[in-house]
Amino acid sequence: MPLLRYRIGDLVHRSHGPNGPHYLIHGRTRDAIIDSLDRRVTTREVDDCFRAAQGIAHYELRQYANRACRLRFVPHDGGPGAEGLRDLTGRLEELLKLTIQIKTEAVSALVPAPSGKFRLTAAASRPD
Repeated sequence: MPLLRYRIGDLVHRSHGPNGPHYLIHGRTRDAIIDSLDRRVTTREVDDCFRAAQGIAHYELRQYANRACRLRFVPHDGGPGAEGLRDLTGRLEELLKLTIQIKTEAVSALVPAPSGKFRLTAAASRPD
């Protein structure tokens, strides 16, 4: 039987603990966003910015060629409010080292990809 190697594009951080190796999945390579210092920012890192956010059921952060970003989100229980949204975008802008503000848009629904999956982050250089 031939040995096949697949490049599935998962970004995984491996660490060693007392009980053996530990793997932390960061998302797909194609979904990683590039910050203003040309470093890769993973979907997990973006997702971590949402941990303290309230009032957001689902989101999509899309990056454009000029490194500007647009955050589309589905509000939950009245949405995040102006201050909550300002705090969230501040965390994202700090993570991405942005010098321009992230544009935000509340939507009633986000459309999945043809595969039926949702992309939380979408990089500028990747086609939809």
